[in-house]
Amino acid sequence: INAEYMGLADICQFISKFPDMLGQRSEMTVEELGFAQRRVFTVNQRDTMLQAFRVMLNENYTTIPVVNSKGQLVTSVSCMDIWNTSSDLYGLRLMVSFYKSQVPNPEDYEPDAIPLPLPLHCTLKTTLKQVLLQMASSRTSYIILCDDDLHPITTIGLNDIFSLLLKPGMDGVTPISHTTN
Repeated sequence: INAEYMGLADICQFISKFPDMLGQRSEMTVEELGFAQRRVFTVNQRDTMLQAFRVMLNENYTTIPVVNSKGQLVTSVSCMDIWNTSSDLYGLRLMVSFYKSQVPNPEDYEPDAIPLPLPLHCTLKTTLKQVLLQMASSRTSYIILCDDDLHPITTIGLNDIFSLLLKPGMDGVTPISHTTN
């Protein structure tokens, strides 16, 4: 039996196609929606992949932003990277910048100059509609919230967004509390 299911990414794509269903929330910024209140842990691009995975495990993260010496976002490490290193334990000993590099010979570069894939990110002024469109178009379940200088503030996952959307009172229709007589 070939059973199909709807995952978070599918729901995100649906909402991004019909943002009017979010009402006024779709035009609210991530700052207005309160996403900036939670701080994020980061790792440095010179840390090893194993160090990144330890922080992810200790802090219960599925994705962690990676920063340079100035604290600016340069890439990220996710659970998918764990899967990719599971068959090659040597990868766990590599610096994040070497492991995530986009060049054939990263050792030819200074560690801080290795080209790295910049993850999906947004600013405090990005609207919920824009976040959902970015996430849907890239088929990813998270986005990294940064300030204007690319310093990570927090990560926003689809679970965070859906928790907000289902929060009583957020839609102006659902009562904040139910009283019984």
